[in-house]
Amino acid sequence: MTHRSIPMNIVVTREAENNASQKMGTVLQYHLRNKTIRPNVIREALQLDRTTIRKWSVGELFPQRPNAVRLIEVFGEHGIELDYNDIYQIEKAS
Repeated sequence: MTHRSIPMNIVVTREAENNASQKMGTVLQYHLRNKTIRPNVIREALQLDRTTIRKWSVGELFPQRPNAVRLIEVFGEHGIELDYNDIYQIEKAS
């Protein structure tokens, strides 16, 4: 079996691209992508399928108001403070 070496500049370029794409979004998207709370906890609390959670995490959909209220509660139960701006407002992470 032979191993191919990957040029370092390609790896850095892809890593930089991934980091840049993750810096845009909402605070909720950040938490969903980084699995701050296990996805199954969120799915069970909101009675949703995993596809919906994935779509929220990549910005294809945003939670409707009743789900936003419940998300604020669920994250609060885990010591993470969210508000409506954190769910809907897209901003650059620092």
